Amino acid sequence: MGFKKAMKAWNGLPKNPIDKKGRAYEIPLPESGRRWAIGDIHGSLESFLTLLDRIELSKQDQLFLLGDLINRGPYSALVMDKVISLWEEGYQVYPLLGNHEEIFLSTYHAGAGEWKSFLNRQCALQFAQVSTKRIAKYVAFMEVLPHYYRSGDDLLVHAGFNTACEKPLKKWKSMNWIRSFVFDETALGAKRVIHGHVPVSRKTIVKAIKTNQNSLSLDSACVRSQIPYYGMLTALELNSGQCIQVKNCDTQLAQ
Repeated sequence: MGFKKAMKAWNGLPKNPIDKKGRAYEIPLPESGRRWAIGDIHGSLESFLTLLDRIELSKQDQLFLLGDLINRGPYSALVMDKVISLWEEGYQVYPLLGNHEEIFLSTYHAGAGEWKSFLNRQCALQFAQVSTKRIAKYVAFMEVLPHYYRSGDDLLVHAGFNTACEKPLKKWKSMNWIRSFVFDETALGAKRVIHGHVPVSRKTIVKAIKTNQNSLSLDSACVRSQIPYYGMLTALELNSGQCIQVKNCDTQLAQ
């Protein structure tokens, strides 16, 4: 399936928008496949490819990507290409908008000066090496990414929800930027929130899974491999609780 057809398919798939503007969707549970969620990739292409091999992703599975596909790591453009190619090939991939995609879009639309400044940052250098046509493809892709998904009793979001205010499921900015939040089953109408954005150690993730915590971050700071118990890319199978982690295996890291 080509990109334009995939874009058209995305607008009709999933078929259950929670928000009229497409900022949230209800994803029906798969008939036979698994439900995988992967934390912040941050341009770590080799780590992402290694993790996909480890989980043995099939087209019967659902794959939720929790945002922040880009920046910090060295291969942001190639990560985007891989995610889009999975999408075009018919895999059930459900990426989310993260704060780094939000920064990318706002800078791109701010004008040539702001965009040039963004490309000069070390964390975004690879974007400066690709064609304007490819950049436009990334923009088109990011602009349709939702803020959250509901899947069964789970909510999947990049950062979390502002449960201190009324209608936390309408506070879109908080979903990409909040650093901490208090889980509230009544306010959220869910049993569990799976998110990224806030880096936690490998041990913290494993403990949260074993103790059935209702708020779980899968951001294990993939690009920070120099920090003990971090520097991992994490995948969680939402049905079984199986957790697979790979050490960062990208050869150069952006600071």
